[in-house]
Amino acid sequence: VPPAVAYAVLPNGSGFVSGPESALAYLDKVIRIVQWAEGTRHPPEEQQMAAPPPAVPEPNPLLLFTGPARSGHRRLWRAVRDELKARNLTFNVITTWSGTELVQRAERAGQTLNAMLRSEMEAVERDASPGLFFIEELDVLLEGDAAGVAKLLDELAHDQNSCRLVVLSGGEKVLDRLAAESSRLGARVIGYRMPDLSEPAAATMLLDVLLAERNAMVSPGARERLGTLVGELRTADAREVEALVGAAITSAIGRGAMVGDRPQVDLPDVEQLAVARREQGQPVEELLAELDAMIGLGAVKQRVRALVAEMDVDAQRRAAGMKVASRSRHLVFTGNPGTAKTTVARLVAKIYHALGVLPKGHVIEAGRPDLVSEWIGKTAGKTREVCQQAMGGVLFIDEAYNVVQDGESDHGREAVAELLVQMENHREDFVVFAAGYPKEMDEFLEANPGLRSRFAGRVDFPDYTNEELAAIFELIAKQQGYRLAPDLVQALPEAIRRIPRGRGFANGRSARGLLEATISRQSTRIANEAPSEPDALALLVAADLPREAAVGQSDDAGPRRDLAELLSDLDEMIGLAPVKRRVRALVDETKVDAQRREAGMKVATRSRHLVFTGNPGTAKTTVARLMGQIYRELGVLPSGHLVEVARPDLVGEAIGMTAPKTRDVCERAVGGVLFIDEAYNLVQDAENDFGKEAVAELLVQMENHRDDMLVIVAGYPREMDEFMESNPGLRSRFAGRVEFPDYDNGELAAIFEVMAEKQGYRLDPDMERALPEAVRRIPRGRGFANGRSARGLLETTIGKQSSRLASAPQADRAALALLTAADLPTESGVAVADDAGPRRSLEELMGELDGMIGLEPVKQRVRALVAETRLDARRRTAGLPVGARSRHLVFTGNPGTAKTTVARLMGQLYRELGVLPSGHLVEVARPDLVGEYIGQTAPKTREVCERAVGGVLFIDEAYNLVQGYANGADFGKEAVAELLVQMENHREDMIVIAAGYPGDMDRFLDSNAGLRSRFGGTVDFPDYTDSELAAIFTAMATKQGYRLAPDLAEALPAMMAGIDRGEGFANGRSARGLLEQAIGAQALRLAGPEADLEGLADEELTLLTLADLPRQLP
Repeated sequence: VPPAVAYAVLPNGSGFVSGPESALAYLDKVIRIVQWAEGTRHPPEEQQMAAPPPAVPEPNPLLLFTGPARSGHRRLWRAVRDELKARNLTFNVITTWSGTELVQRAERAGQTLNAMLRSEMEAVERDASPGLFFIEELDVLLEGDAAGVAKLLDELAHDQNSCRLVVLSGGEKVLDRLAAESSRLGARVIGYRMPDLSEPAAATMLLDVLLAERNAMVSPGARERLGTLVGELRTADAREVEALVGAAITSAIGRGAMVGDRPQVDLPDVEQLAVARREQGQPVEELLAELDAMIGLGAVKQRVRALVAEMDVDAQRRAAGMKVASRSRHLVFTGNPGTAKTTVARLVAKIYHALGVLPKGHVIEAGRPDLVSEWIGKTAGKTREVCQQAMGGVLFIDEAYNVVQDGESDHGREAVAELLVQMENHREDFVVFAAGYPKEMDEFLEANPGLRSRFAGRVDFPDYTNEELAAIFELIAKQQGYRLAPDLVQALPEAIRRIPRGRGFANGRSARGLLEATISRQSTRIANEAPSEPDALALLVAADLPREAAVGQSDDAGPRRDLAELLSDLDEMIGLAPVKRRVRALVDETKVDAQRREAGMKVATRSRHLVFTGNPGTAKTTVARLMGQIYRELGVLPSGHLVEVARPDLVGEAIGMTAPKTRDVCERAVGGVLFIDEAYNLVQDAENDFGKEAVAELLVQMENHRDDMLVIVAGYPREMDEFMESNPGLRSRFAGRVEFPDYDNGELAAIFEVMAEKQGYRLDPDMERALPEAVRRIPRGRGFANGRSARGLLETTIGKQSSRLASAPQADRAALALLTAADLPTESGVAVADDAGPRRSLEELMGELDGMIGLEPVKQRVRALVAETRLDARRRTAGLPVGARSRHLVFTGNPGTAKTTVARLMGQLYRELGVLPSGHLVEVARPDLVGEYIGQTAPKTREVCERAVGGVLFIDEAYNLVQGYANGADFGKEAVAELLVQMENHREDMIVIAAGYPGDMDRFLDSNAGLRSRFGGTVDFPDYTDSELAAIFTAMATKQGYRLAPDLAEALPAMMAGIDRGEGFANGRSARGLLEQAIGAQALRLAGPEADLEGLADEELTLLTLADLPRQLP
């Protein structure tokens, strides 16, 4: 039940519609409290003589008016100001500010609101105090800095030394927000709740107040009609009611209806207002008819009519006195460009206005530049300003997803946060429509947790069909004064069909583009003919339509080129002979199908989807792009553009996200080629993997778009076989397989030369002679990338040429373009970092080995292996026989004895010695090799070995592979058997190092008859001595930037001797654990609760002392 409404005449003579509390009672209360506080600070002289002043002077309270905007805040403020003056409560300066004004000042000054407001008050009172301040729009200040503003107000409310009085006004929730920031502030606030003028009784009383203040005489009929108009106002605030009253009185004065000096308002004055208000907007029926007349958009029209029905029912419930649920009117518009989103937004704004939902119904169009600033702190103000412009209407944000970008310095999220504040604070004052592509808008709505819930729903704008585009073409032509000849009408559907539907497709705008190209060709035709009759100038004929390329412009597939050019490009590609044969066969098939179709013969339905198999860098993407262009010229595909995707583009992270994501990608590819690289990654073994859902949706889309989308899936041969078996319907959807072979060395050298020539370089004869050997040295392990590896070799060569020329005198033009043999990388081939790390010389690597603490037997063994390898190479050079040698090793020793570190170093050593192509380390244990079910283990082990090809496979705790379960259910023996096969298959390009405890490794080597013989020997890693552990501790501390105090350095070996060398002892890891404890103890010592961090010297921060070591060693 709404509170009773009361009318009051304030002491300054103005009328006032009171809220729940009497305005007169509130004024009286305020005056009494301020007078009392004034008395505690400045008691009268007679009181001072009669009694001592109070011990505690009282500050003035804060006055706070809360309620809807424009409900009498300023009128009450003026009454307070005037009454204070009438009661001799003098303030020497009176200042009024709005929250928006203060926020803008703070932004311009680069200050916080707290600091700026404080400094402004001090400046005002510098020459005249105390001050009386009225601050409107407190909500805006709290949005900018709630904590800071509340802190300042708390200080002002408790300032016993000041006589200033601060009066605030804001929305209904500002007091709750202040209380949340400062629990004691509420006790210092004298609040007044303003009337709710949306209540009919309050609005009617306000009408009477305004008429009385203007001394107007109103006939009963006019008064009743004015009351009806006030009830129809969407926002019945004081300004709207005042505007109505002013217009009625102006009309009466204009027609001379005066009784003395009093205007006499009669029914014609009010009816004139009603007519004017109706004429401000079209009736809803006309607007809906305008919507229905739009071409296509059936689903959009249904949705808009549903919105109108909702609002109509709400109005009926409101008229019946029933409750109406608060409802968000904000909407998301999704669809491709040119689908009339902006046009519909303008129409819906007019409909909202006609229904009374919006007082104005205008549309403010904005994009990222209108909302987001480049400077820190400027974005919120910019967004707020745009929202203010949209008040009463619609804010239409096109491509809204651009508001939020991924950059760390992007201020888009600040714009979204401010937009949410404005949508919440002005939920009844304006409506937001956010528009863009479907997928991108989903991502936009996830940019802020509160964003999706603010929008009432989503309106999807579908692409226009070819028939609808033809209708749009005809409509626009008619609007521009053109007629279509019968032959053009007949040819138009085919011209529309040829419009590229790639990413650049723009629906209605594309139809307009086709019309503009047609008009241009008509102009050229008429200019070359004899002077034409006016009727001919308005006629468009079939000859005016653009040629087969439809709208003569580039699209995502590139500029149009004829079939001969495209096939020539294919022939000029280096290598790929089987690929070229297969593509030409596909072209021939398509040509024959076209001839049979023209001859009226049956043409078998044919799948054109393909599987491309091959290693990276074999031009699969390039050929896929070329095939899209070829099929476009053959008329198979409308646009031929390429959409290249991988698993992350198709598979969602949560239930229900994958199918829409895959569908969206397919829709982008309609008219062209969908190229899925590493397609086998779509199906993974995890139980909660959504890749199978992506494959299922892909099959649906391949069926739905069998005539206007080509799917090419690509990847490694074996993995693509497994992918094809992941769904029963997958293999049958693909027409066949195109295998892309690796480039041989001659082809890689040719690719190198072509790339160099394209970049403006020439090869010196000595470079041409040295190039084959350099290409041969490119590592062909798992990281080998065919053409990309050739590009890497070229980039390294150019880098070395730059270094050579930079150290020489000014080079001439010829020298700058010349690559010589000296520019090729050294023997390591492509001098770039790979999985084994940056290339280093043999001397550097041996120096690193020698620099390791302890491990003397290990160092001797590694030196012997290096010496054997170098001698083998020398014998090979001399033409002497070299015995076959196994390089696989067993490392035995306890944990923390640097086995992994030495294994990694050996991979790098063998790379520099030319034994291994890459020398990278793949570190695995039992879970990486052994499956959980029958049939899983061998493929799992094989895959790990393939990753290690070219480098070192390091199997830690290898004895766990054979666990000897009593029921024989362990699959570890299967892993060992497969490992032996792979060691044999890759004897020249993979080294296996198996590591573990000595006794356990003996058991492992005996688990398979062929295992021990595969390993070239055992390297024993001894435990570290106490002094070596102390040295490791010191080295680790130094590496982390710490120094050891003399007492710690001296005591360290003895401390190491106290470490328990039982089952948990971990050698170097134990030393690291002790260091971590010491660093933690130092931190507690220097930065404990009583510590003075600012007083610490920098030297203390890096010093570890004996006191930092634990008393009880592990």
